[in-house]
Amino acid sequence: MRLRAEKPRHQEADLHDDEEAKSRPGSKRDCAAGEKVAAATRSRSTLRVTYLLLGLGLVTRFYALSWPRQVVFDELHFGKFVNGYIKGEYFFDIHPPFSKLLIAFAARRSGYDGSQAFEKIGEDYGPSVSLYGLRGLPAAFGALLVPLAHVLALELGCSEEAALMVGGMVLLDGSILVESRLLLTDSMLFFFGLLQILAVLRARSADRHGGSFACWLALTGLAIGAAVSTKHTGLAMMAVCGVESVRSLLETARVCLLSKRARESLPLPLPRPSDRPARRRQAYLAFLQSTHPFRPFFSELGLRFLLLLVLPAFFYVSSFSLHLFQLPHPGPGITIAVSRALSRESSTRRPATPPTLRGRQP
Repeated sequence: MRLRAEKPRHQEADLHDDEEAKSRPGSKRDCAAGEKVAAATRSRSTLRVTYLLLGLGLVTRFYALSWPRQVVFDELHFGKFVNGYIKGEYFFDIHPPFSKLLIAFAARRSGYDGSQAFEKIGEDYGPSVSLYGLRGLPAAFGALLVPLAHVLALELGCSEEAALMVGGMVLLDGSILVESRLLLTDSMLFFFGLLQILAVLRARSADRHGGSFACWLALTGLAIGAAVSTKHTGLAMMAVCGVESVRSLLETARVCLLSKRARESLPLPLPRPSDRPARRRQAYLAFLQSTHPFRPFFSELGLRFLLLLVLPAFFYVSSFSLHLFQLPHPGPGITIAVSRALSRESSTRRPATPPTLRGRQP
């Protein structure tokens, strides 16, 4: 019985070697565990740096936000737009309305009633006007822009030091800082532009057959729609996403073509000449063999068309629909709309032909 319970010597030697390998500091298991610990440490440090940049962005954008308490530069125009939304009076602007709708919503929630006239630059704000309600939303987007630039730099492959420098440059840039502290829409445009580039890069590294790929593409489409619905200059960022889409589709087409060639190299069973169903089945299998490998390409093409073109277009049209719904009463912009309609009608109207003179001899 004792001899049966004892293990062979070679098994004992193998167990001894395994124990030595586990206890050895340079084993593969220890290396993998060390890599996991190092990755977790880097992730925690990156998260701390991101939170630090967000905090600094909030401080630099919201500190003394009510100074100066006068209308500055283009606040003269955007303040009138906010008044138009609150009073429901129609106005005209060359830029799309999405960002102005967001600012008007924040101002209305803060208690602003549209009492400021916004007649000239340097005009003093009234004592009842909360500048945090008017300037708060652009400042919030300007603060979010700082950690977003840091995360985008990391996604592009920059080191942690270089990404921190990018975040610091956005934090301390004078033009971005000033535009974020005023009643303007530029900070919102910059935020949506960087967000769509970050989302399309995350979609590039995601699994094409998983749900995360579609989610990142949907976020890219929403960011494109928000940027273009803020200002038409957002189309430049959309072009960057379009170039990335073309590159991705070409890569998918190359992989599908290689798969098709590999399938064609496999021989199909030859049917007997008198077996018509077998020949039809072979023709159908040959057809599937030539079309099935390109199914991933067409599915990705349809998904990108739906989420990167149709979704932003729907977002753009919806922002204008909400804009017109919020302006039911005539206002200062109605004269521009009427004059443009009359000029369009006069340009399309045909000139009247002079009546012919009857009864007169030539």
